[in-house]
Amino acid sequence: DVACPNLEEAEGGGGGEEEEEEKEDDGGEEEQPVEEEEEEEAPLRINRVDDGSGVLVVERDLGLRCQLWDLPVNDQEKARKAYVKCGAYHFKKEIYPPTGPESHPRRFQYHWFKAFPWLEYSPTENAVFCFPCFLFSKKPLGKVGSDVFTVKGFNNWRKVNNGKNCAFLTHMENSCNSAHNYAAKCYDNLKNQQCHIEQLMERQTTEDIRANRLRLRATIDTLRWLAFQACPFRGHDESVGSKNQGNFLEMVKLIASYDEEVGAV
Repeated sequence: DVACPNLEEAEGGGGGEEEEEEKEDDGGEEEQPVEEEEEEEAPLRINRVDDGSGVLVVERDLGLRCQLWDLPVNDQEKARKAYVKCGAYHFKKEIYPPTGPESHPRRFQYHWFKAFPWLEYSPTENAVFCFPCFLFSKKPLGKVGSDVFTVKGFNNWRKVNNGKNCAFLTHMENSCNSAHNYAAKCYDNLKNQQCHIEQLMERQTTEDIRANRLRLRATIDTLRWLAFQACPFRGHDESVGSKNQGNFLEMVKLIASYDEEVGAV
């Protein structure tokens, strides 16, 4: 049995977890067609994600992950957000391993990721899974085929290029209330929510930096002027209700009265 390495607190900055899968020569009986497209960098199998409370180690290969429903309830949402940050695992390989009869083997095709971006490929299982369904589906109750794209994995490649009966299209279904489409909506909502929060935090951080710099500049200019004039900085009574809080505070208030930005910070 494979251990559950998918989500744990990282200790220290130890290296070695960012591994890339080695390319293998299957000595193959048929070559996989190579599309002319821009070279994409292969995703890392292990990712470190900072969720604000610590750094999490995330296993990308679904064949090595624990199912989210096996995690403690309090950790499930934490894990879900970490996986959303990483995105679906689009493992890239020049030639994928064959499946099926030796007389007519078939292989996974990398360009399927473009047509079905929700796919994830597991190099350990040589099978694909559904990323949104992994994140949001409930534990299967025994219905035949309900766990193919979440637990067992799918690798019957013969059923992919099969027109309307394509296995991937069948999994998606036409109904907007299907299990896959419900999971896909939940995934999009969570992803957009996280992007919105990150944008707000970035904007707020930029504004805070600007305000702090303005506050610091007003303080330094006041200190330099008082030092040049050999004036004492502090007053006898610097309390809020004092009519004269000393040269430094009174000078800062004077500058703020002429500049709304300084007054705001």
